[in-house]
Amino acid sequence: MENTRTVSRKILIAEARKIATLGDANLAQLSGLCQEKELQQDYYLGMIRRQVHLLHDIATLMESDAHQNFSSISILCRCLLDDFLHVFYLKQCGHEKDEIINLNAEVHRQAFLALEVTMLSNHKHFKGRYPHYMTKQEFDQLKAHFQSRKENNIFFRNKASFSFKRFKTLSEVAEGIADFELSKLSRRAYYIWKDTSEFIHYSNATFERESSQDDHLHNLYLIEEVMLYAYNTIELSWRHFADVLAFQLIDQDQLKDRYAINYQ
Repeated sequence: MENTRTVSRKILIAEARKIATLGDANLAQLSGLCQEKELQQDYYLGMIRRQVHLLHDIATLMESDAHQNFSSISILCRCLLDDFLHVFYLKQCGHEKDEIINLNAEVHRQAFLALEVTMLSNHKHFKGRYPHYMTKQEFDQLKAHFQSRKENNIFFRNKASFSFKRFKTLSEVAEGIADFELSKLSRRAYYIWKDTSEFIHYSNATFERESSQDDHLHNLYLIEEVMLYAYNTIELSWRHFADVLAFQLIDQDQLKDRYAINYQ
């Protein structure tokens, strides 16, 4: 059936600003609070802030983009989809705290792997003399320093061998939703994430999609759907503060009526 809903850049700009404003209004409730470093708190606090910033960025790009180019917007949409899939999974998995630890452990693991690549390049290509890359000695010192910090113990699977805990791939995250109905949503979000990946890894398909007016309406509907995921990322992230501080989500524009997931 043909989609007859009206969607336009003007409408999407307004919706992005509304959802970002919702995020800002709720962040204002936390002003002066959350001063102590805490893994779950900081993860969800940062997640809400990120939705606000990226939504404003999308709106600004749509306002100023005279060429109607979709690449930059699509890349930001992909970030929002990635965020939703992670938060959606964390809230459904049944062991949220452990998985947030695993997620952050995976980030540390990848960071050290990247540093190791440059360290090896330094010795292979520059005889260990390139000042902006670590030497093996410096790399080993960094690892030892990371190991010595007590707060990092939670990230290790085997501290002695510098082996980190692992987190799921995004496809595993999307497929990790056990509820049949909710899994439809995670699979859909993952599909759009894959769709927007065309603009991360450039190819002729990207060129053709950017050049064709036939895809313009499809792209607008895609952005509209991403708004739904961004709203729910904020709502799901706010549940942490609702549980810990008993703060209710401020939603003056009643965006929940348009965007909230039905968990029934």
